[in-house]
Amino acid sequence: MLRTVDNIVLGFSTPKIWNPISWLVRKFTKSRASHAWVAYHDPMLGIDVVAEAHEFGFRIIRYDKFIKRNNVVAIFRLNQPPHKVMRKMSEWLGTMYDFAGLIGMGLSILGRYFGLKAIKNPFHSADAVFCSESVVRVMKDLDPVRYEKLDPENTTPQDLLDFMISIS
Repeated sequence: MLRTVDNIVLGFSTPKIWNPISWLVRKFTKSRASHAWVAYHDPMLGIDVVAEAHEFGFRIIRYDKFIKRNNVVAIFRLNQPPHKVMRKMSEWLGTMYDFAGLIGMGLSILGRYFGLKAIKNPFHSADAVFCSESVVRVMKDLDPVRYEKLDPENTTPQDLLDFMISIS
């Protein structure tokens, strides 16, 4: 069991079965993880849950069901109360996954390879998020100084994982 009572967990994972989007994210970004999410203990349900931007929309899923389909690559315990994180993330519940924003992030990453300055994500949607974007937006909202260097629209799961390792 994850045991997230009293704090929030930032997690990174890959699916257990082949997924073309996950494969492309890992291949294109040279990443160990293709997905970023947060987990917490829901006291009303009495279970650990994962909040994630999923290909079928932003959702909350039981942690025990999540790990049946995902390999956890890394987790970080954050010193943030779950209710503050979830209040922010609840804004996206039921919204669509930002596939266009993911493509735009890919163009930004391509620009990095060619040494171009940061390219603004041309396809970002104000009404949808992808996984690492949702996590970065929440973290910046809760602690803007600590996470100021991260750009939600252009941060890959590996960028976020590398950042978390560097500050741990």
